[in-house]
Amino acid sequence: MNASFGTTCDPRPYTAVPARVDLRERNTSHAWGGRASGGMNFAKEDAVDDRLLSEIVWRSVRGPDSAMPAPRHAAFVRTTGSDRDHD
Repeated sequence: MNASFGTTCDPRPYTAVPARVDLRERNTSHAWGGRASGGMNFAKEDAVDDRLLSEIVWRSVRGPDSAMPAPRHAAFVRTTGSDRDHD
């Protein structure tokens, strides 16, 4: 992020560009995953089916006929001295 900012302030005013899309537009129930995502509980963390949500996002971006690749999960495990085998 440091490279995104300069060392001196630029106080010149700017001209905002108006949005070129409808900011109030919402997905319809016909959008891929429209009905499924409506019943998802985003109020609590990890309450949503992560595979289904990933597929909804994938197909929304890549197109409804684009198959999502298989998910890859990774874990970082750090052992302490007491967990190591002593041979």
